[in-house]
Amino acid sequence: MTNSINKPDHYTFGGIEAVEGVEASMTKEAFHGWLKGNILTYVWRYERKNGLEDLQKARWNLDRLIQSVEAETTKDAISRLAESARFDHFPRTSNDN
Repeated sequence: MTNSINKPDHYTFGGIEAVEGVEASMTKEAFHGWLKGNILTYVWRYERKNGLEDLQKARWNLDRLIQSVEAETTKDAISRLAESARFDHFPRTSNDN
């Protein structure tokens, strides 16, 4: 079941959600900025336009931003860990002559 917050029909076309297309077309920094703009827009207008629905849309965009930043942070941590585990040579064993 779709709804106006989580998966509106008018934002899904050809098997892809609009937000996924936007994300694919931008750098990570630009995408984060786009999400922040959406959050600000919905919070700014909620009292004059759609009330609670706009706050829920702001929260959806904030959750998406949080997920993206968490994924990036995890990826960076894994990269740093992998980098620190690298070494220039393998230790010699008793079988090496």
